[in-house]
Amino acid sequence: MEYKDYYKILGVGKNATHEEIKKAYKTLARQHHPDLNPGDKKRAEERFKEINEAYQVLGDPEKKTKYDQLGYNWERISSQGPWTQREYAGAGQGHFGTADFSDFFETFFGGRGGGGINIEDLLGGFGNRYADQAYDIDQEADIEITPQESFNGAKRIINIPSSESCSMCGGTGYRGKTASYKGRTISSQNICPQCSGTGFVQRSKTIEVKIPKGVKHGSRIKLSGQGGMDPHTGRRGSLYLNVKLKPPAVFTARNEDLYLDLPAYPYEAMLGITVNIPSPTGGTISLKIPSGAQDGQLLKLKGKGIESTSRLGDLYVRIRITIPRNMSSEEKRLMEEWQKIRGADSPRKGF
Repeated sequence: MEYKDYYKILGVGKNATHEEIKKAYKTLARQHHPDLNPGDKKRAEERFKEINEAYQVLGDPEKKTKYDQLGYNWERISSQGPWTQREYAGAGQGHFGTADFSDFFETFFGGRGGGGINIEDLLGGFGNRYADQAYDIDQEADIEITPQESFNGAKRIINIPSSESCSMCGGTGYRGKTASYKGRTISSQNICPQCSGTGFVQRSKTIEVKIPKGVKHGSRIKLSGQGGMDPHTGRRGSLYLNVKLKPPAVFTARNEDLYLDLPAYPYEAMLGITVNIPSPTGGTISLKIPSGAQDGQLLKLKGKGIESTSRLGDLYVRIRITIPRNMSSEEKRLMEEWQKIRGADSPRKGF
């Protein structure tokens, strides 16, 4: 049997702490979950099972100690009662010599022929080997809302993944059969083909989410009982929604600060006027364009940006001088008069 280095599978050292092992497991489990890898689902399922298998052992201090002491076959060795490690190692090289015992297992478990049952296959069935990995039942996802929804509060209908206990294996991760032979109960389990040994299957469900009034960018909304499920206990965790504020299309965002391009005719920028601009939270804001405003000039409205858990952003209005495309004859005459008044003055002096 190929040796599996659980430390290598999780990418941690042998001196890794429990928290480091758990963190590595969470990262890899999310990365290789079959539902998140539709392009290579078969490979993802194999990797996902391997990661779960490694965490079953390294995430349990007692199992981890046995694994460190006995190696990959720790579970089978320790389950044999009076057998010593030396006896197991010797027996593992061959087959049971008693023909009727061998024939029994060949009939019940489907032997390989040749009159014997491989010890690795046989011992793999001893004991209850149902999946007992630790399930991270708390989940998280992102939700984008507008500043207006943040300011006023809102309700959203969203689709979320939902973990359900596998109906084929009852949440154990394995399907098995048992038989009695000479006073001993022998069990054999195979990985459940429906859930790939995880004990649960992923579904999608629709829920209504209430966005609290005043929720800030970077905060979290907790939905109790909407997270993952432990298929063994049926207990559900919480779903945490990471709030991200998405401004209306007329705005661009840089962290908590918002930017708005404001078109203005030359005479508006020269004379200075007051205009109404859209507010990120709905409605309008009154803005004074100063006389002599230049193209590209930024006007700062303090505290009118995105409010996050760390700071309140600002709104920057960028003046964009817009030249009319179709001027009337009267407008052209006035421009020519203005040109005469300006005389030799030119914006290109010094070029």
